Amino acid sequence: MPPAPEYPVSVLFGAMRMSHEHYEWFVVDASVSVAVLLGSFFLFKLMYRHKDPAKTTRGLGWFLSALTAVPQTVLGTMYAWRFLAAPSYGALDIWSDDRIARMSLTFFGAHLIFDTVLGVLYYPKYFNLLSGWVHHVLYLLLIRVLLQTNSTRALMPGFVEELPTAILAFGNLFPSLRMDLLFGLTFLLTRIVFHALYSFRLCSFFNAFDHPAVLWSCLTCISSMILHILWFYSWCQHLPKYLARSRPRRRKRNR
Repeated sequence: MPPAPEYPVSVLFGAMRMSHEHYEWFVVDASVSVAVLLGSFFLFKLMYRHKDPAKTTRGLGWFLSALTAVPQTVLGTMYAWRFLAAPSYGALDIWSDDRIARMSLTFFGAHLIFDTVLGVLYYPKYFNLLSGWVHHVLYLLLIRVLLQTNSTRALMPGFVEELPTAILAFGNLFPSLRMDLLFGLTFLLTRIVFHALYSFRLCSFFNAFDHPAVLWSCLTCISSMILHILWFYSWCQHLPKYLARSRPRRRKRNR
């Protein structure tokens, strides 16, 4: 007798369907993500204090970003290097799946959800429309599509763009680590230059590769590129202030 067909499992109240093996991975990854993100946040909330309550709230608003950006940057760099080092980086390299990529996307999706919920509850002043609601909803929709269509590797090289987020987050958590010029440089290299290169590669499959994740990926790439340009333009407007702030530090080092 032939084996019974394996039907997909409904996940997240029917919003997503996946195979039984991927469902088991998702349960494990989601459980670990919840434990790490929520456990770390509330432990940090108990310990982190500034004389100025506003700075304490600001630090809370950046904690999850710092916690998530570091591992995502490391993983993203691995995949981004493969993309940059392989001129023939093709459809099977992008629109495919692996265990690390599924874990990474699940963790990042959990971060987006908890950052939204905790942002509304604990740091609404620092959870704004573009970098909060628009960015998080946009990427949650993309992650849902990539998990369901088994094409999670498509997003992995893009996680190298979390490097400036890590720099900015640690600078807000610990003002002595603030490096505005380094943030701007890494933002330019990753979220403008690399993002443009990788987005062009993804969008090149729009007419040539019939895959349900291509449209969502292209829309997200284009939309996020617009956001990145707006954010970088805002940073450039403050560049004279950042340059003036860096001069006293250079003088102290030279003494």
